[in-house]
Amino acid sequence: ETILEGQIGEGYYEAVKHVVTGDGIEDSIVDGFTIRNSADSSNGAGIYLDNAYVSIVNCKIKNNYDYGIYTENYSYPDIHNCTFIDNVNSGVYSSTSEPDISYCIFDGNSTTVEGLYLTAGSSIDVIDSVFKNHYYDGIYGDNAFLTVDNSAFNDNHYEGLYLQSDVTTFLTNCSIETSGEHGIYAANSDLTMEHCLVDRSADNGLYMVGYSNLTLEKCVIRYSGQDGLELSQNSSTAIKNCWIHNNVTGAGIYFYRPVETPEVRNNTIYGNYTYGIQVSELGADPNILNCIIYANDSNDLYRENEDFEKVNYSSLQNPRSGSGNITGDPGFMNIVTDPNDLHLDETSQCKDTGDPNGSYGSETDIDDEKRIEYGRVDMGADEYYLSNADFDDDGIVNFIDYAVFAAAWQTEPADVNYNDVCDLQDNNNIDFNDLALFCEDWLWEKGWSDGWMMLVGSSGGEGFGRQGMIAETTLGIETVKSGRTAHKDDLMLSSAIESLAARPERLIGKSDKFYRVTAFNTVSALRETERRRNTTDELDVKKLLDWLAEIWVDPEVRQEIDERNWLRFYESIQGYKDVSSNREVETPVAF
Repeated sequence: ETILEGQIGEGYYEAVKHVVTGDGIEDSIVDGFTIRNSADSSNGAGIYLDNAYVSIVNCKIKNNYDYGIYTENYSYPDIHNCTFIDNVNSGVYSSTSEPDISYCIFDGNSTTVEGLYLTAGSSIDVIDSVFKNHYYDGIYGDNAFLTVDNSAFNDNHYEGLYLQSDVTTFLTNCSIETSGEHGIYAANSDLTMEHCLVDRSADNGLYMVGYSNLTLEKCVIRYSGQDGLELSQNSSTAIKNCWIHNNVTGAGIYFYRPVETPEVRNNTIYGNYTYGIQVSELGADPNILNCIIYANDSNDLYRENEDFEKVNYSSLQNPRSGSGNITGDPGFMNIVTDPNDLHLDETSQCKDTGDPNGSYGSETDIDDEKRIEYGRVDMGADEYYLSNADFDDDGIVNFIDYAVFAAAWQTEPADVNYNDVCDLQDNNNIDFNDLALFCEDWLWEKGWSDGWMMLVGSSGGEGFGRQGMIAETTLGIETVKSGRTAHKDDLMLSSAIESLAARPERLIGKSDKFYRVTAFNTVSALRETERRRNTTDELDVKKLLDWLAEIWVDPEVRQEIDERNWLRFYESIQGYKDVSSNREVETPVAF
């Protein structure tokens, strides 16, 4: 460990204001240091950047007063695989700058005020990072632009994110859990969230005030101490394909004087303490469509001294005028044993009963499965789907189903081995069209098997070509939440090769030249990373062959699948010609 020490004497005043300073610097990198103990001084920092283009990687930035990193005046730092702990005010403070942050751990240790503070027109991208245990907020923003992906906010004493004013924020694949007040607070700001979990906030899961705009899709808001969402005078609101359930002392959604008509479509709003949806007397009337609003303690819908005029094709607790509304048990698959699982059962009355005239385009449900599977949209956030490739009906598409498919491969109805269930394309021929559909659902697993899990990048299975497949260097949210570290000041990515492989594109462009400088006859971590990357570009057929070969190694597969069928299947794919290059793909495999 190489330490850059700010404390140069014994007294608190015997310390430097900035341990590292970058003023007007371009093309520099700080890699592999512990930077600590800057002075108790106005805007003191472990690293101070002014109009600087600096990369900060693999560093531990700790015990600095006021900030771990202070960046201003159009600086563009790339902060990668760093740990921030016990810095007094903020791990990173950004004013009029554009930091990129990746694979970082911000641990307030109940003393640091905020993990990240952004203001004065800053624009920040954050990926694969953790913000936990801050005395106030995980992230504080004011007049800024913020994008956060695949990151976690845990146990922050006030808000997971506090968006004070004029902050445009995009959150995807994030979890915000056990916040001491609201999960997210936003005032006069624009917030877009997709595939996020807001869980066990002490106050509201999401609290917005002052002419804000909200787009909330495929999210879960649950177990909030008050309302799941409290939206006060929102300018515009769109809530689609979400589960909003079991919020403890309030409504699932509370609208106070909405300015424009809120769109509430294809949501499951269940088991909240008072109402599913509550609206103040004044304000626009929400447009509620294709929703399940059920088992809320007081009632499904409530408006003070008024009524709802736009409720259609929804499953409700009580009869209500409007087109296509139904009442009664919506029919969840597993709600008795798992209160967090709101997937529809095969017998649910909410299947194929949503608005038949709606326009859903390429929209997907909460599991990222097609919004319309069987000809008409379902009510609620879950579109019921059972894979046709699950030939044995055990809830997962695996090698057992492959054995059935391989036995019928390249057969027609007149052939002895023809099996109609394998004709997924329905063209009376078990061919590559069926293979493509089978591979698309490979490892598909019914969402209700173990209750709903917030799996970043996957949608029940990771078939070839399935949207959202996780790259090898991307961490799942459960891994990110833990920081994958044994000690609180460890780095998230422990090896140089792993850290290099996970660099975002902007950092690669800025830092490669530094890592290419190596002594003669040595191999740098960068070159080793490139060696691993620069294999021959894999064609889809090559990927499929590798997949088949990997499965065949499993002894259980050999017991279930006849070797002659396997060889015939494998060799027919092996000889398939790549249309773009007109060459055969030949990949040897040992049987």
